[in-house]
Amino acid sequence: MRNMGAFLLLLAIIQLLAWLLPSWPEFKGIPYYLPLHVLLETASIIISMMVFVMGWNSLSRNLSGNIVLLACAYFAVGILDFLHTISYGGMPDYISPNDAQKHLNFWLSARLLASFVLLVVALRPWTPLRSKATRYLILGTLFALTFVINWIVVYHQTWFPDTFIAGQGLTAFKKNFEYTIIAINVVTALILWSKMRAPQTFNVVLLFGAVCTLAMSEFFFTLYTTMTGSYNVLGHIYKVISYIFIYRAIVVEVIEEPYSLLEQTQQKLSMSLKASNTGLWSWNLKTDHVYYSPEWKAQLGYLPDDLPDTLDTWKSLLHPDDREGALDKVREYLASSELQYENEFRLRHRDGEYRWIMARGEKQFDTSGKVSDLIGSHIDITERKQAEVELRKYQDHLEDEVQLRTADLLLARNAAEAANKAKSVFLSSMSHELRTPLNSILGFSNILRQDPELRQEQRDNLGIINRSGEHLLTLINDVLEMAKIEAGRVEIENAPFDIGEIVRDVTDMMHMRAQERGLQLLVEQSSEFPRFIKGDEARLRQVLINLVGNAVKFTQEGGVTVRFGMKPHTTPPRLMIEVEDSGPGIKPEDQQRIFLPFVQLSESTMQKGTGLGLTITQQYVKLMGGDICVESTLGVGSIFRVELPAEMVSASEVVKPECTVKGEVTGLAPDHPEYRVLIVEDQVENQLLLARLMKDIGIAAKVAENGEQAVNLFQTWAPHLIWMDRRMPVMDGIEATQIIRQLPGGTDVKIVAVTASAFAEQRNEMLEAGMDDFIRKPYRFSEIYESLAKHLGVRYVYANEQGSKHRNNVVLTTQMLSRLPTSLRNELHDALESLEEERIHLAMEQVATCDPTLHQALSALVSGFDYPTILKALQDSHPEGIP
Repeated sequence: MRNMGAFLLLLAIIQLLAWLLPSWPEFKGIPYYLPLHVLLETASIIISMMVFVMGWNSLSRNLSGNIVLLACAYFAVGILDFLHTISYGGMPDYISPNDAQKHLNFWLSARLLASFVLLVVALRPWTPLRSKATRYLILGTLFALTFVINWIVVYHQTWFPDTFIAGQGLTAFKKNFEYTIIAINVVTALILWSKMRAPQTFNVVLLFGAVCTLAMSEFFFTLYTTMTGSYNVLGHIYKVISYIFIYRAIVVEVIEEPYSLLEQTQQKLSMSLKASNTGLWSWNLKTDHVYYSPEWKAQLGYLPDDLPDTLDTWKSLLHPDDREGALDKVREYLASSELQYENEFRLRHRDGEYRWIMARGEKQFDTSGKVSDLIGSHIDITERKQAEVELRKYQDHLEDEVQLRTADLLLARNAAEAANKAKSVFLSSMSHELRTPLNSILGFSNILRQDPELRQEQRDNLGIINRSGEHLLTLINDVLEMAKIEAGRVEIENAPFDIGEIVRDVTDMMHMRAQERGLQLLVEQSSEFPRFIKGDEARLRQVLINLVGNAVKFTQEGGVTVRFGMKPHTTPPRLMIEVEDSGPGIKPEDQQRIFLPFVQLSESTMQKGTGLGLTITQQYVKLMGGDICVESTLGVGSIFRVELPAEMVSASEVVKPECTVKGEVTGLAPDHPEYRVLIVEDQVENQLLLARLMKDIGIAAKVAENGEQAVNLFQTWAPHLIWMDRRMPVMDGIEATQIIRQLPGGTDVKIVAVTASAFAEQRNEMLEAGMDDFIRKPYRFSEIYESLAKHLGVRYVYANEQGSKHRNNVVLTTQMLSRLPTSLRNELHDALESLEEERIHLAMEQVATCDPTLHQALSALVSGFDYPTILKALQDSHPEGIP
């Protein structure tokens, strides 16, 4: 850039001297001006054609389209310069008589075209053309433009204003036209100057020099008063210099820059080969000429001139034991159709030692398809070979050690298997021997407790017997379950289920325990938490019961918060479950011990159990492919965090009938008016579920994905009731409710919130916003129907209204039990064996949901504590056994 600046400054000084000095001779009538003019124009034309030739072929290398544009433009400019030259006064007439007006019109057309194209190049991004056809379009357009200019100048010269008057000099039109061209070049120069402040992908300096020189050239053509004056000559010289700059810019872009990059690439390749100790070789099969690179020879300790480039050189350096094999490998490769060649052999080093070489090569083909050359590389792999020898020695030694250790391990394994088998037999026997009498003790103690003639002291003693028996059964169950886990006999199920129902059941059950202890149990559930997943329903239920139960058990004041959500940015998706309490906390050194079997940290008299609850929970979580951890601060509380894989399923995949209010709702009672219900929910699964519930009972429903759509639908459809989600994008449920209440008819519509987080303060917030009621997710279907009945006064038709009087005496059969889902059969079986009244009650509720008739048959047996009959029927309905 400095050199260009100095050169432009020199040109500017010469121009200023020619313009400003009073003594500057204009030389009006330079001898032999015409030959000089022809010479300068010829130089310009030749350079223009060279620019065209260089730039026209740049497209094959995917260079910038601006190069093609310059090439085509200067091809047209060269033609116009040629027409200008042959139209000059003193030259043979070109079609029409030559004069000053004619050659100046060609001149001005060429200068305007060149300046305009340079401006376009400065503004256009330096990117390739979209297709090769574009360059033909550009060339054709410019050639047509040149033809039109030639036709007008030759045949209709009177269309142009006068540019020169003999004896007076240039006209105002000519000078103003030249000033316009100068202004275009100045603007172009400023644009290029601004681009020089940052690195560019093209030679902006040379283009800047060309534009500046062209502007100075045009300035000379505003000064002369005679066609043969010195200003005219200087203007042509400056124009030639401008063309040279354009040519240099094209040459640098098309030739010099690529060759410079090629040279840099070669240097980098050479350095890479030296750094990687890789030698190159080639073999011309027709001439038998061989080339070995300096690195190839350096691998063997030789200088470039120490070894002749012949095939015999390689043969002479081969190890005697490898020579025949290496030559055979080359012959086989040449005779085969394989393209890649690879071989390992030893070559003699200059010091007399042999080095292992990895040779790789590839065939090269001539135009006839025959193999003409082989080219490849040599890599010294001596160190690798030595390492392989050492490794083989260690492997042989290791195999001997492994055989000895294997024999010891087989003995230890056989002993462990025998011990495990003995333990399993013992546990199985103890389970039977303990559970059977315990079942009788608990059953009969409950029967005796119902005897009205018992004294209070006897009733209290029976209560102690019953509670002690239940506690003993719980201990036995924990120990046996841990034994099953250690023995690897626990099988994880993977079936679709309603996780929302599990969350609801566990939190409802634990809510009662929390109230008894004066604690607050809060549930936080994100909108992303799924309703239906595939997994082990029973194990997940037990994990929740253990974690929430422990939190309630060991918290003296405050509360317990259970959070359900999804782990962000994970594929596949994973559930996140947190149980946070305000209990005493756990010491850092004990936070890992609590997951060990039989570890109990509390010394309180209230501490009961085996110390297996968290151990079993951790094992369940791991078996389900998840993780569990704890964070705790003494005096503050603890957070148990569970992370599980989540495979979402649709509601249709969950084999479980809908809940009912007084049975299964089949529709609205006769003579009911038509109701319209609007569902405002951003989660598609919840939309479909609510819409299905409405459709099943014959209520028309529409869906809005956010509060804004809900407002619009309310105005156009006028629903009677709106199920309103609280948290949604665009507009939430509270804002939408407030807007609807202000609209005509907004005070009459019933709005019920359907929310995942229903804390007390949030409930008040929703009611204050204008909502009539709320339902907490996950909801039972009966809650939805009860809410409709409450707010709209609807009445239903139930499936069990007919024939209910004929169901008083139902006999339990194995076929009735076999229709239950496997997970529910297992849960009922485990609940009966645990003898826990609350657990049995929950299982019976699920049975009622699936089969009311079966529930009636089971209720009669449960109320009489006839658990063995039910257990036997369960076993018969599942011959392969209940896990």
